[in-house]
Amino acid sequence: MVHAFDYAARTDALRRLLEEEYGIPAPSEPDDPLDTLIRVILAQHASSPQKEQAFNALRARFPDWALLADAPETEIVGALWHAGLAHQKARRLKRLITTLLEEHGSLDLSHLRTMPLEEARAWLTRLPGVGPLTASLVLLFALERPVLPINTAIHRVAQRVGVLPPGVDAKRAHDILQTFMPDDTACVRAFHINMLKLARTFCRASRPKCGACPARMLCVYAHGGMPHPLDEQQKPF
Repeated sequence: MVHAFDYAARTDALRRLLEEEYGIPAPSEPDDPLDTLIRVILAQHASSPQKEQAFNALRARFPDWALLADAPETEIVGALWHAGLAHQKARRLKRLITTLLEEHGSLDLSHLRTMPLEEARAWLTRLPGVGPLTASLVLLFALERPVLPINTAIHRVAQRVGVLPPGVDAKRAHDILQTFMPDDTACVRAFHINMLKLARTFCRASRPKCGACPARMLCVYAHGGMPHPLDEQQKPF
């Protein structure tokens, strides 16, 4: 059995290994946090071009997001047909904007930059339709907070490599892996992006390319379910 201490060590070794393999991505200019939140909602079950097309159409029709609160749902749907699930997303966006205006009196999310991190996560996840993944994406990419978003692909890689205990669901994975992350936004952003690259290139849901994977020496899955010991160069402390 792998102890909790080893999960932290394995996560750090994996993070550094991926940085050596893929590097640390250059930071991009952060977007407005509400724009990012809306983009994340639109991205569900949609490709990136579909999401951007829907976002641009929505922005053209509603130049002020506050207008969504009083707009007929059918009008919002008309701008979202590019992204799929238009009725569901229109309902979520209308509820989101209405809640922000009625309960918080503002659509400005910039206060989350300085709020204690766990309070900021909790604040966002209390909004309708905002779960741990959505909140983490907004905090990391729009507010430059060192929060790790864990989608299905990253959760799969983390389970296979062995940086999460067996049977941990995605919701608990956010809490567990977050404790292993350095308090450094660039490092956390790099780990998120590099894990996605690993998932798409090697650690695919079906027929993973274990033999060529740069993380194979650490990987539990590649070694038939047995954790591979960390050698002295891989140990972070």
